[in-house]
Amino acid sequence: MLFLVVLVSLATGEGRNEARNDVTALTQPWTYTREVESRPVSCPSVLQISQAQVHATPNFSALQGQSSLSQAEQEVAGNVTGDSTRLGNLIAAWIFASTPQYQNYNLSRHSLYEIEQCPGAMCFGKYLQSRAGPLLSTETLQVVNTMELIKDMENEIYSSKVLKAVVAEAGLALASAMRLYPWFSHTHTQAHIPERGSRHCTVHFRVGDLISYGRMWGLEPKIIAPASVAAAVASFSPHPTSIEILGGGMDHDSTPAEQVKSLAVLESLEREIEAKIPGAAVFTDFNGSADEDWYKMASSPMLVFAVGSFAETAAVAGQNNSVRSPACKNMMYANETNKDEETEIRPGWTTYAYEMQEWR
Repeated sequence: MLFLVVLVSLATGEGRNEARNDVTALTQPWTYTREVESRPVSCPSVLQISQAQVHATPNFSALQGQSSLSQAEQEVAGNVTGDSTRLGNLIAAWIFASTPQYQNYNLSRHSLYEIEQCPGAMCFGKYLQSRAGPLLSTETLQVVNTMELIKDMENEIYSSKVLKAVVAEAGLALASAMRLYPWFSHTHTQAHIPERGSRHCTVHFRVGDLISYGRMWGLEPKIIAPASVAAAVASFSPHPTSIEILGGGMDHDSTPAEQVKSLAVLESLEREIEAKIPGAAVFTDFNGSADEDWYKMASSPMLVFAVGSFAETAAVAGQNNSVRSPACKNMMYANETNKDEETEIRPGWTTYAYEMQEWR
């Protein structure tokens, strides 16, 4: 009960409403123009990608004609929950599923395609399951087929080398699927959408059961230091004027003790950001569905995250937004030995150096 009280207090604390009123309101929710890094760039929402642009790309012909709904989808269209299951992992598999020449992929063995998505309802995960992903180009396949990778589809997108190789083609296909999916607007209630402007930043710090996974692999119980993530938020120029911290999987297969620790980490992150960007409106939203949080990240002008395929695939879908992710060789789990040089994933998406701290 105490945990729930603290959680509600953090999400609706005094002063947050006043801060939100200072953020530039949007005339059309979830449509932005980007004005960061001292170079104004027009950044249409992924929902505004033209049909001609999609069809003009030969590698994505598999997406043509798939905007119509199946009978099963029509039957649940009135109950859109947005409760996709393991959406990041599903998308990571979806990216490679339609390219038979990809040597490491075996769809019949991939457990994610056996998981029932949002039973009796509609969500983005269910929509993707029944539709083909991108057809990766010969050039991209030549790169990824020669890499030594974990031969488990849901893990491979975590590799920074694989990510660099597929981000352009996968980004267009995923953004196209977002545009064709008709229900993202239904997953957002006005109560969950404070005003966001062209200098809004969304932050996803993976917590919850992340440490439990690390222990299974024999890793030390450590996380990326909140100060490192806050420094990444402050690296945008000009600074964001509003910063929204999502739940980060706080209740994803986690114990009550892990949830309490997770909340403490996110509170620490909030304080670090407030200290580094004093004039910004910093607030939290832990109430979003999986689809809602993923879409927030994919359509945010600025995005900062700390490991995990959920935020990583949203960054891929964003295509043109500004992104900061940790400089690690594999984005499943950060540690000292996983550190890598800072690099550019795609224009606008760069990695940041980080320090580790104890999970306490």
